[in-house]
Amino acid sequence: MPIINKDEAIKQLLAAWKDAEELRGQNTNLANLLRGTLDPNPENFHYYPFENGAVVSRNLLQGLPKNPTIGLIFPGRYNFSMKDYAEAMYILKGSLYGQVNDRPREFLPKGGLIIAPIGTTLKLETERLAGYLCRYTPKA
Repeated sequence: MPIINKDEAIKQLLAAWKDAEELRGQNTNLANLLRGTLDPNPENFHYYPFENGAVVSRNLLQGLPKNPTIGLIFPGRYNFSMKDYAEAMYILKGSLYGQVNDRPREFLPKGGLIIAPIGTTLKLETERLAGYLCRYTPKA
């Protein structure tokens, strides 16, 4: 699969959620986790190109040591190592498959949640664009 370039990925991210109010309105069951404002500065956005796809995200500013991120996962397969933070990933748009280490692979529809503890590998796969919220918990 082709890698989507950074500018196009950011354009799609900005189109997905114009502001935090829209984000909360589309995900009322997660409104308490989606408090705060979306970082408006594209210079602060995170773009991760992979051999077979890309992930792009922006911070949800909540005044935490590591703010949550919202983002898009483009079609592909991805592995993320949880080194300094545990990660709770909530699916906001679309669906994907997730797996932590060698645990069974899970189908995650919109509203789904997968938790990857520190020291694990989070494996994700999607055939279509998916949106997510990630919350981070540092080492104790």
